[in-house]
Formats: sequence, structure tokens, C-alpha cells
Amino acid sequence: MAINEWEMTYSSGKHANSWPWSDLVSLYFRYCKFLVLQDSYPKVLELGSGTGNNYPFWRSLGADYFGIEFSASAVAISIDRFPELQNRLQTGDFSTLESTSECFDIICDRASVTHCSNLDTQKVILSSLNSLKRGGLYLGVDWFSKNHSDYCTPSTHIDANTRSDFMNGQFVGIGQVHFANREEMLGIFKDFEILELTEKIVTSHYPDKDTHQFASWNIVARKPL
Repeated sequence: MAINEWEMTYSSGKHANSWPWSDLVSLYFRYCKFLVLQDSYPKVLELGSGTGNNYPFWRSLGADYFGIEFSASAVAISIDRFPELQNRLQTGDFSTLESTSECFDIICDRASVTHCSNLDTQKVILSSLNSLKRGGLYLGVDWFSKNHSDYCTPSTHIDANTRSDFMNGQFVGIGQVHFANREEMLGIFKDFEILELTEKIVTSHYPDKDTHQFASWNIVARKPL
């Protein structure tokens, strides 16, 4: 995973988001009825926890929350904002996440795993499958789609659908990005029960710029009981 760019981004004060992502909130409330909790509150792991912007949502639910984030600067910001996360955030590359015992009710990410290569993505999802309790949910938000305008912009090809070194567009300076189509998303989550797979396409029109199309996938996948 090309990750030095993310440390540079967070250490320079960029991407220091402070609000939970609405799609993540909506997907949880839509599908939390599928969870069979052994305890009163869900145990949650967030891949690419950033500066902790989703943590207030999970805290409001009383969740037992943990996160893994490559950028030490982002982790430091999170702990400064929420000191109770001191021993709950791990600094590291989640593309090398090792399988743990089946201990999490929910694993989530928002536009994090989509920055892995094809091979690393498969490793992450296999480890996530092994780390979820039976019936646990994977909530993935904003995995970039091949219908995104920037899929075709000048860049370096890491593998068939992973790009880096973007010369223009949304992804300049943030390392590699993987773009998936429907068939690939279904293949990546083939060992799960897929509860929702939605492609969002938003077209932006500017008076002095070319039209730009944002496209990404949201997925809710359940580990079989």
C-alpha cells in the first residue's frame, strides 16, 4: 500500500475531518437489525480510522471501538481529541492486518481499503472475514468505481485497476487508488452474504471546468452464521 502520502497529508493538516460520514450512519441503522449481539453493545474495528471523525457516532451507541490507521499524525490528532482512545488505536498498515479470533461484530471503513492494491484488498477482506463474529457485518463506504472520471486520467498503473501518481483530478498527491466494477466487488466479498451493494454516481457541473463524475460503491456484507 502506498501510504507515505497519507502521513504527509495528515501531518500538514489536510483531511482532518471532524464529522461522521452520513452513509456509514445510514448503513448501520439500516442493517443493525441483522446483528446478533452476544453483549449489549457492538464491538467495532475501523480500518483507516483517520482523525477519529466516525468515533463520536460509535461512541453514541456505546460501542466497544478500536481502530487501525497508518498515519501516526492522524492517530495523534484522534487521541488529542478523544483521550479515551489512547489504547484503542493502532498505528500500522491495515493491508497487512493479521487475522484475529472472531471477536468483532462490525468492521467498517470509509474510503480506506479502496486505496489498497487488488492483492492487498483481498488480504484485508479475508482477514476481516476471519476477525468477524458469525453474523457480523462489514460496512464499506466509498470504494471508488471504474465509472469515476479519474479512472481514465493520466497516472501510473500499479495493477490492472490500481492507479497512483495522478497528474490531475481528485486524487493528486494521495498515493494509490483502486477502482472496482460490480463483478470485482462481488468477487472480493464472495465468502460473505451481500446485503447491499450500491453504486453512487454524482456529476458535478462547473461553469469554467469540465464535467466531473464521482462514482463509488457502498457495501454491506454479512459473515455467514
